[in-house]
Amino acid sequence: MEDKVPAAAGGSYLTALLIGLASTALLLLVLSLAAAAAVYFSPLSDGVLRPAAVFVTGAALLGGGFMAAKSSGRRGLIMGAAVGVMLLVILLLWGRPAGGIAGKSVIYLLSALTGGVLGVR
Repeated sequence: MEDKVPAAAGGSYLTALLIGLASTALLLLVLSLAAAAAVYFSPLSDGVLRPAAVFVTGAALLGGGFMAAKSSGRRGLIMGAAVGVMLLVILLLWGRPAGGIAGKSVIYLLSALTGGVLGVR
């Protein structure tokens, strides 16, 4: 019985996953608006939008993985991976991604995994 983690040490995994996904969505919205404003109000060209979108999504996943692991209190690698995989599934179901999804998937999953590991430290 000593090996069980008390309920006060962390919430359920589903709740933590939902918190991570909600955090990712909120960060994605805020960072996308900031990037769009930066392009609109500055002399930057539209060619910078594609790399900026990858950076913004990676940063949002870093924060989402962090929040999922922080709210869970344990298993940061698994929580980060779950957030990353769930967002990739949502993005794939949402519409056809613009080329190079394999490279982007690696970046997105590494960002979410890093956030998950940082969330439990």
